[in-house]
Amino acid sequence: MINPNSELYQWGPVKGRILPVSFFALPILLKYVKVYGIFWPETLFIFDRRYMTWINDDADLRGSGKKSFNKWMLNKANRRLVENRFNKTVARLFALNGQISVKWLKSLNKNQLIVFFQKWQKIYFEFWVHGIIPEISNWGGEKLAAEILKKNVGQSEKFNHFYEVLSAPTQSSFYQKEEIELLKIAKSSGQPKIFQKKLQQHQQKYFWLLNNYYRTKVLSLGYFQERLKGVKNASAKIQSIKNQLLLTQSNKRALVKKLKLKPLEERIIESLDYGICWQDRRKAFIMEINHYLDLLLKEVARRTDYTLSELKSLLPAEVIRVLEGHKIKKSLIKSRDKFFAFFYNKRSLKYLSGREAQSLYRPFTVVKKNLQVITGLVVSQGPTVTGKARIIKSFTQLKNFKSGEILVTPMTSPEYVVAMRKAKAVITDGGSMTCHASIVSRELKVPCIVNTKSATAMFRTGDLISVNTAQGQIKKVL
Repeated sequence: MINPNSELYQWGPVKGRILPVSFFALPILLKYVKVYGIFWPETLFIFDRRYMTWINDDADLRGSGKKSFNKWMLNKANRRLVENRFNKTVARLFALNGQISVKWLKSLNKNQLIVFFQKWQKIYFEFWVHGIIPEISNWGGEKLAAEILKKNVGQSEKFNHFYEVLSAPTQSSFYQKEEIELLKIAKSSGQPKIFQKKLQQHQQKYFWLLNNYYRTKVLSLGYFQERLKGVKNASAKIQSIKNQLLLTQSNKRALVKKLKLKPLEERIIESLDYGICWQDRRKAFIMEINHYLDLLLKEVARRTDYTLSELKSLLPAEVIRVLEGHKIKKSLIKSRDKFFAFFYNKRSLKYLSGREAQSLYRPFTVVKKNLQVITGLVVSQGPTVTGKARIIKSFTQLKNFKSGEILVTPMTSPEYVVAMRKAKAVITDGGSMTCHASIVSRELKVPCIVNTKSATAMFRTGDLISVNTAQGQIKKVL
């Protein structure tokens, strides 16, 4: 069993449902080792009243990550092999997604829908078996990059800054690409018909932008129109985004040259960069895939006496069983909604519900409070800032975030970007040098400290706090 007192990797807590995340949990815990020969480390994946938390021993995760990185990312031939498999699977999955519509699903008879959904599930499992490679490899790559730096500069004040530079992605994220495309449309505002047509095409391409593992939402044309309000110099904004990326590339090249890295060390830095960009591309696919999963589930709900919400508390195979006419006890669904856990130990995977799951999770919920100062990993440097904390534990609370506040959250995800743009600084309980909060904060030039373990427990909304990225410290201002 994972020792709760050891250094932990923790993803969450963040709102999420059992079914959507089962599509990545089951393949990587059970199928990944069969294809790529590396065991996933012991894992506890908890759902506490629809908030999910993924826990690993950090050393075990980095150890598995190193093996994956060295075999499947650092070796370019192997990397191409995995990426080709991934790309082919993406093409197959989106070919199926292209068929899915409310009208088309309704036209299928029961057997046709079962066969289609089973095929869709099988391909989506394959998507994750291949698509997890950049993610687990990045955990190992981060560790290797840190070891390179320690050998060159030790744990000096330069370490955090150099680590940030070496781990910064040199390709635009899908957020940046979408923003640039939207800003280009703004340049057509003087031609109403062309402007409207381009905006409609943009909406059809990016309607999934705020989807997550809890719910999906089709963004309207009005959402994108609202974002363009007040844009005065689109060309300048586009150039600013491009210049930031060029600066990132230039800074990384200069630092690699300054540190006189050996060829193998340079390959490690390049491979980590490649993996980060690949993982970002995968994230965009997932957000769109969740839309089609919801369409499938809504059709299952229409044909059975289970609601969409109830179906999201089931496992993939159970949804097929429901569609076939089998009954899943509603009492089981209610129990899972309170507490549910995946507990994985090498070849064994157990599902736990209710009190059994709760007792397993309890040791991991003990957090030190009333500390004078908390520390974390600096992932985006900036001047020391002071501001009011805003504790955000769910995307549903983002509407309360005010410009100039300091965002304090367990972790960030795509729908947090609007708040991150307005934040003086971003603080998270979990995270790493290549997590979502790290990458987006650097793009936005917002000071950010991740992996504090206890920021959301120590601070309350309205507290005046100081964020010092030079020292990696956050403290309450008395």
